[in-house]
Amino acid sequence: MQDWHDHLREYISFVRDRYGATDDDIMRAVLALPIPVEVFATELTPLQAAAHFLSQHRALDANGIGRVLGRTTAETERLLSVKAPKLTASGSHHIDARLFSERSRSASEHVVFTLETQGLRVPEIARLLNKAEPTVWTLHYRIAKKTTGGDE
Repeated sequence: MQDWHDHLREYISFVRDRYGATDDDIMRAVLALPIPVEVFATELTPLQAAAHFLSQHRALDANGIGRVLGRTTAETERLLSVKAPKLTASGSHHIDARLFSERSRSASEHVVFTLETQGLRVPEIARLLNKAEPTVWTLHYRIAKKTTGGDE
């Protein structure tokens, strides 16, 4: 009987052949910590929502959550100190929690940018996030300005 290493090698080989995935693609998928977009449709800030989701559904402590989100343990404990509802663990669109450690965009901008790269338009994003369209348009324009260095 094969050990789990052999099964894993076979599966990785299958993914490479079937989907044309590179080793980097496979590594990103393995390390991803997807958060359903519905988690961000609450009164919580995006970072609070991400922290609570990782605590509730990935059983990470403040130190582990801080490493994922690129925050100190003290910052993470402040995020977790806010009362939060039970957050959903499923959804059709996801945001990788590790994006929040990248500080060139705000957490809200990361959420909107990721959804735009998944092919969603501003009205759809606003509906998913339970936000006003003008709010999402503002984020869209801030992202465009940071990405292109000018107005879109």
